[in-house]
Amino acid sequence: MPDFFFEDPDERTEGICIYLDGMSKALHGNPDTRKRDQAIREELRNEGYEVIEIPVGDLVDQAKMAKIFFRIGRALLGKARATDIRDRTDWFEAVQQTLSATPTAGGAKQTDDQDTLQDLLDLFDTLWYPLIQSLHTCDGVTVQAGGDLFEDTRVVGQYLAQVTRDGQSLYLLDGRDAHLEAIQTLLQSQGQAFQVVLVDAPNATDQILQALAEVAS
Repeated sequence: MPDFFFEDPDERTEGICIYLDGMSKALHGNPDTRKRDQAIREELRNEGYEVIEIPVGDLVDQAKMAKIFFRIGRALLGKARATDIRDRTDWFEAVQQTLSATPTAGGAKQTDDQDTLQDLLDLFDTLWYPLIQSLHTCDGVTVQAGGDLFEDTRVVGQYLAQVTRDGQSLYLLDGRDAHLEAIQTLLQSQGQAFQVVLVDAPNATDQILQALAEVAS
């Protein structure tokens, strides 16, 4: 079952299914569960539903959430109102102010939990665990799980992860991705730095760190 479901008011689709990925280890951390979830989502897409996946790390990224809200808003409210929501910032700022003004023990614990390595690994296929763990332990490097890449409102593909050091970011792309060429073309057109990685490459961490250094230079 999706985390949220909306009827399509214009009946252009069967409905809008929204999934929040990574909120629970029990639900999303098991590889078999993830495979089953992906199969269900693909079946929903094939049946005419619009499926929107939101990695938990994107919830604190205003730019990514603006794109997601535009996509949802366009389906539910129309393009004009969706554009207004995307271009405003008050919805994001209000939530951040509320969170910062409520330093509850539970909230602090949840934030701490999300920062742990295990919670990060739960957002990836187990094949990527060694690479993500290696990057996570590198000095000054932060890793965020990947998500959809958009051209306007169309999903072109997905990126594996985004790594950041000293304010410079790099998209990591799965070298096995069937849509790799289209994803590379999109990121190049947007002026975004990226690195293609293979799950079994023995020196992947070094290659990524070198690519990050080149972005900064």
